[in-house]
Amino acid sequence: MRKLLFISCVLLLTGCSSAPYFQTPAPTLNAEQALNYKLFENPHIKTESHVQVHLDEAKDITYVQNFGGGGVALGVAFGPLGVLANVGMIQAETDGDVEKLYGKLPLPVADMFGQAATNQAVSYDETADVRFHPFVMVVRDEDEMLRMGTALIVEIPQPDGTVWNGRYTHQTSLHLPIDDIADGLGDAEHTQIHAAIEQSFDDIVALYVNDRTGKYTELDHVLIESTFLSPRIVFEINAKVLERSDDRVTLRSGAGLISLPLDDSLALKSATAKKRKKKAKS
Repeated sequence: MRKLLFISCVLLLTGCSSAPYFQTPAPTLNAEQALNYKLFENPHIKTESHVQVHLDEAKDITYVQNFGGGGVALGVAFGPLGVLANVGMIQAETDGDVEKLYGKLPLPVADMFGQAATNQAVSYDETADVRFHPFVMVVRDEDEMLRMGTALIVEIPQPDGTVWNGRYTHQTSLHLPIDDIADGLGDAEHTQIHAAIEQSFDDIVALYVNDRTGKYTELDHVLIESTFLSPRIVFEINAKVLERSDDRVTLRSGAGLISLPLDDSLALKSATAKKRKKKAKS
């Protein structure tokens, strides 16, 4: 089941179908609607696996790592037994990381998100129709560096009875050695991480507000490779550029709206197909 889910996610991200898929814009607010929300728990984010666990009791800090074992090649070469062995080795690696990292990031995630929403004039209302699930993402890369960011799952009921589902992801520029976190944060490191995640939540709520109020215009179609989004298995993701500055790009993709730093964790190129040369008539 996990293997099928992974394959489905890859197809969704890369757009391996007749046409790439991009998350549709959030339903536009009308004059009678307020920017408000209530909280819910998305079961897929709260569920743990060999590649996704949590680093805090509230399960607000999600840790993602898929190193250990022989990678995809092992499963291909040895079939189901290879897949099981691979899962076991990745699980062992993940368990070792959790033992080192659990409780080492004392971040009041719920309070930080609540303040960020207030800063962006999005109010908490238990009677609201819109539902949010915010969380922190910690991703391990091949150099045993931890890259951090925030994510927001959104559900918006529609008049026809359907529910619009969306995701917003914001990667900070933080990349810290796993052993530095495991050894315990000093005051300076804690302040640095807290400030970065605080700003990340501010920015991710702004992404939602801009999307909901129709402020984004799709620009270039690009292909990206992101260590934050796929730390081990490198694949190209179709995306549309919404905003770009000297140090950051905001994209619409099959995995939602994504804000990524323009650093060594990201490769980006145009997706414009080259025109084929016409054959000369004989």
